Amino acid sequence: MCTTSPDNTFTLTARDGFIRLPDGNTVYMWGYALGDGNFQHPGPVLCVNQGATVTVILNNRLRDPISIVFPGQTNVLANGQPVQPQFDAGGAMTSMAQTAPPTTGSITYSFVASEPGSYLYE
Repeated sequence: MCTTSPDNTFTLTARDGFIRLPDGNTVYMWGYALGDGNFQHPGPVLCVNQGATVTVILNNRLRDPISIVFPGQTNVLANGQPVQPQFDAGGAMTSMAQTAPPTTGSITYSFVASEPGSYLYE
């Protein structure tokens, strides 16, 4: 199902829970939910028109910092700053983009959907 927004702003919430697999087994995982809903697997499909400025507000309800990357999109901003990899004190990369702090944090990403096509976010 295609999720649209009149102003191309989407609120996603990172949550954990369980999904039922086709074989009847249940697996614990985390994923993205629209707003304050239950997470979906796969995540919500966000639909916009070419040339639109897209804003994704990520709310984090997990115990670890979380981020989203938008492969194929250029000039992505996180809280108004260019997206940059994140590193720990020892120099190891911890995230491909700025993160939302654990449990109740949030971060806002934005970019212009400059090229038509289907793209994933992860």
